[in-house]
Amino acid sequence: MKRTLNCLSKKLLITIVAFLALGVSAFAQNVSISGTVIDSDGLPLPGVNVVEKGTTNGTITQISGEYLINVPADGTLVFSFIGYEDQVVLVNGKKVIDIQLEESSIGLDEVVAVGYGVKKRSVVTGSISSLDSKDILQSRPADINQAFTGRAAGVVVSQSSGQPGSSPKITIRGVGTNGNSNPLYVIDGLPMDDMNSVNPNDIESLQVLKDATSAAIYGARAANGVILITTKKGKKGETTLTYDGFYGVQSAFNQPDLLNTDEYLMLMKEYYANDGTAYPDAMPTQNMGIDTDWLGVIASSAPVQEHNVTATMGSEKGSVLLSLGYRNQDGIIGGDFEKSFFKRYNARMNANLDINENVSIGANINFTHIDKGAIGTGTNGYNPVYYGLLMDPTTPVYGDGYVAADEKGYGTTGVPFTRMWNPMSFMDVTGNGFNRSERIYGNTYAKITFLKDFVLKTDLAANFNNGRSRSFSPIYYHNVSNYSDVNKVTQNSDRSTFWQWENTLTYTKKIGDHHITALVGTSASQNTYERLGGSRVGYPAEADTNDNFWWLNSGNIEGATNYGEANPVHTISSYFGRLSYNYQEKYMAEFVMRRDGSSNFGPKDRYAVFPGVSFGWNVSNEDFWNIENFDKLKFRASWGQNGNEAISPFSYTSTIANDRNYTLGNGSVITGSSPSNLVNPNVRWETSEQLNIGADMVFYNGKLRVSMDYYTKTTQDLLFKRTVEAVRGNSAPYYNAGEIKNSGLEFQIGYNFKVGEVDFAVNANASYLKNEVTKVGNDNGYEEGGYWKGSTNVTRMEEGKAIGYFYGYKIDGIFQNQADINSAMYPNAQPGDFKWHDTNGDGEITPDDRTDIGNPWPKWTYGMTINAKWNGLDFSMMMHGKADVDIWMAQYRDEAYGRANLPSFWLDRWQQAGDNNGVPRLSITDANDNVRKASEFHVRDASFFKIGTIELGYTLPERWTKAVNLSRVRIYTAADNVAVFTKYPMFDPEVGAMEGNILNTGLDYSMYPQARTIRFGLNVGF
Repeated sequence: MKRTLNCLSKKLLITIVAFLALGVSAFAQNVSISGTVIDSDGLPLPGVNVVEKGTTNGTITQISGEYLINVPADGTLVFSFIGYEDQVVLVNGKKVIDIQLEESSIGLDEVVAVGYGVKKRSVVTGSISSLDSKDILQSRPADINQAFTGRAAGVVVSQSSGQPGSSPKITIRGVGTNGNSNPLYVIDGLPMDDMNSVNPNDIESLQVLKDATSAAIYGARAANGVILITTKKGKKGETTLTYDGFYGVQSAFNQPDLLNTDEYLMLMKEYYANDGTAYPDAMPTQNMGIDTDWLGVIASSAPVQEHNVTATMGSEKGSVLLSLGYRNQDGIIGGDFEKSFFKRYNARMNANLDINENVSIGANINFTHIDKGAIGTGTNGYNPVYYGLLMDPTTPVYGDGYVAADEKGYGTTGVPFTRMWNPMSFMDVTGNGFNRSERIYGNTYAKITFLKDFVLKTDLAANFNNGRSRSFSPIYYHNVSNYSDVNKVTQNSDRSTFWQWENTLTYTKKIGDHHITALVGTSASQNTYERLGGSRVGYPAEADTNDNFWWLNSGNIEGATNYGEANPVHTISSYFGRLSYNYQEKYMAEFVMRRDGSSNFGPKDRYAVFPGVSFGWNVSNEDFWNIENFDKLKFRASWGQNGNEAISPFSYTSTIANDRNYTLGNGSVITGSSPSNLVNPNVRWETSEQLNIGADMVFYNGKLRVSMDYYTKTTQDLLFKRTVEAVRGNSAPYYNAGEIKNSGLEFQIGYNFKVGEVDFAVNANASYLKNEVTKVGNDNGYEEGGYWKGSTNVTRMEEGKAIGYFYGYKIDGIFQNQADINSAMYPNAQPGDFKWHDTNGDGEITPDDRTDIGNPWPKWTYGMTINAKWNGLDFSMMMHGKADVDIWMAQYRDEAYGRANLPSFWLDRWQQAGDNNGVPRLSITDANDNVRKASEFHVRDASFFKIGTIELGYTLPERWTKAVNLSRVRIYTAADNVAVFTKYPMFDPEVGAMEGNILNTGLDYSMYPQARTIRFGLNVGF
């Protein structure tokens, strides 16, 4: 009772004082206050709120950081800006007040985007990782997926190709499906999957919703995690113009070390001599002074440049942002032939307008044009990197009269191996063509505030894409195995449309110490896709050099092919709601529910409900909390379910195919129709269920920040096609018949400190992942996966193992002498051959001895960024790595050995008793199947540590820039892909799923290498 009276007394006293202060201020004489607000580096801060304390009288700083405000002479000013500590200053009759704001180190008051709203991080109860525009642009990526590299715990980036325009694969908290494992991308409320069309320079922030409750508001498509993209917007009362651009030079790095001519000749001869076989006449016998470094020949320096101009205009009623972007990147392989490139043109407009104090409207419209070309990559046996690995060093790039050459003058080899193709010749005659696309996407909204606490918002979004491509294959003859006697043009066009209409009603209320936010909403979306194309042959010789002939009507109608198809209309209908509650920001709770219906499923299983619940406790907000240097402590816990409906439309039934050929009894063939696939009307949603427990801590007045999370995520009712007998004559239907479990730990640490006049900021993260298939619907308990050599399955999805684990023979060492060999188990072995492991102990080496020999998923991923600032100079370095991860070297086929060039580790082959470097003896017959067997010899440790980006910049002093009417000028130089430390002997160990199938992850078919880039950039504010 006494405590209650004290509280009432305090409130009454505060009310009286406030009333008296207002009364006095009404008679106080106003003065005009001006000044400049700067940051810790002395740079002007635009957009800072300057408010007379206790009133609504306020203004914001201009681009120069300057402000002007009229307040009472004895008033108090409050300066506030997101990400900075507030400052409260007494006027005391002063007319000029200059302020320097310090960056906020606590960080828990940061506002982060959540589904259909924003929330203070201090009351967030889920697991959300955030990147701001500085993080995104540090390495100047072409694709925002690249920005996540090493910066967000639990987010794994797998770069399957370094070719311009390629997009890395993102997985969040492990792979939970054998189908489409991509996260859901939502850009300003619009779901979208083509990140190449998004200019990273337009992005303000990225939020990764990792736990089930945070993502549950997106229900049906959130099983693989959600990435929220918030783009930049103009600010009220502010007009700015900025330029941001760079020019860089790319080059190859970390290339494999291959045999030179002398080493190649030595090893090739040894292959045949070890077996007592005559050395073929077609093979080279001596060094003729030619030593071609094929990987060095096909790679060259290539330019990359990007330029962005952004203008903002603002008034008291609203703001407009206009931006233009241009990126032009050539490939380090194929760029010289103008066949590997990526050009992107972006235009964007964002507008927001307050009609009155209750009604506001806005629009966000984006246009992207992309023009790109690509050489073959990622397919075993048909790309220049593959040929660069295999081609013998004794063959020159160009014939010279003494060495054989093809019709275009490229050197040809005499080595009797059909896959030996001069890679320069290959790039000359293939990859002729281009892909172009235009995309318009965006949204428009209206927002109405009524009854003070209610906000009704309606949002209509759309995404239109038109693509087209043309390619030309000429007549050519390189050698007896690689030629074409017809020329051909293929022409395609495609079109996709998507629209989405969403309506939300938000209620926000604070009653004493209780804060409630409720959200209900509806969502409806539809997308369609269609394409058509064809091909013709018989083009005139001029077509080789003139792309004006690369049209269908320029070829012969005989032998023409054509097609046209469209996907069925795909629709999703949804209802969702969320209730958030907190008491004094001590105790938080959130409840989420979403009901989705998808046209991909039959009427019986079309709808599903995805719930989520989370709780939080800010322990440090308790009255008893008083631990020195321990500022903040928050515990979080969440549970929820998310869905996945990423299968083909009408998968619950069968469409009719009209291209079936039937042979009648008299031998004649007629065309008919039949069902495309077998039917399973009971196919339903995949469901991912996740539990997350986490803690956030802040120490030493915000200098040290720590976050930790533990999670378990189980995906049930996997959508996949079982293997069916070929005699069925139809494709298999989709079934719900599998389960995958991912569990792990995540750590994020940030430390800000100062040494003398130098400010440092260090951020690090690490995550541990265990992936396990707990159920497969097949009777045998496994599903075959990716191929090596085109016909041998070397990955599997099997119960009790990681998805897509490497499957093959283990090796117990190398036989050192004849006495070591058990002739019954190894009838063809000789000293120097592998000793195969008898896994099942039956005394024989058979296919049943194949077992788990590697994991393509890293158990540990980690990253670190270091930033430093001093007197206008700034320095940053980003590092990242993966540990306990394997790669299958799939570049070499059986027939390559004894003919093709080899990596230099083959110099460590077994030659005599005592040699035991893990490399067997050389044998052209390979009777023991040392290289033919799918074994752990082909699996290599791909753990690595990479110095990703180093950047050094300088911001010119304000007095210099003001002299030329500029607000800010910064120049910088940077290097990307600086160095990589790894045991993997081939190209960059960051190998993903090279052909799109998740079960192909970690199979290195000879990837297009990533490039090292040296950049020089300029940022100018007007």
